[in-house]
Amino acid sequence: MTTEDMIEEFIQLAMKAYKKNSKGSVEARKLDRHESVMIQGQEFSYWREYVVYKMAEYIHKIIPDAKIEVLLDGNDSAIKIELNNFEQQKLNRQMHLFLQKIN
Repeated sequence: MTTEDMIEEFIQLAMKAYKKNSKGSVEARKLDRHESVMIQGQEFSYWREYVVYKMAEYIHKIIPDAKIEVLLDGNDSAIKIELNNFEQQKLNRQMHLFLQKIN
């Protein structure tokens, strides 16, 4: 599985978990309707925007020196990351261990 595949799998799993765990909250209802909502000082209108933002934070915790760009664009939100080989191996290892633990 490539790094991109793992990141996308993380995003999909996180989206399901965030939706389930925040069900009924004002923020969740607004995100379901694609209304703007402020969460942790950032404005989001889609679940994918929120999850991509949180995924970028997770990656930054693993690799603080990596160049990470978050593109918030509704359901087309994405993360751009520049990694050297060592950083990519470290990220892959962390994500793989996490995916093994939850599956």
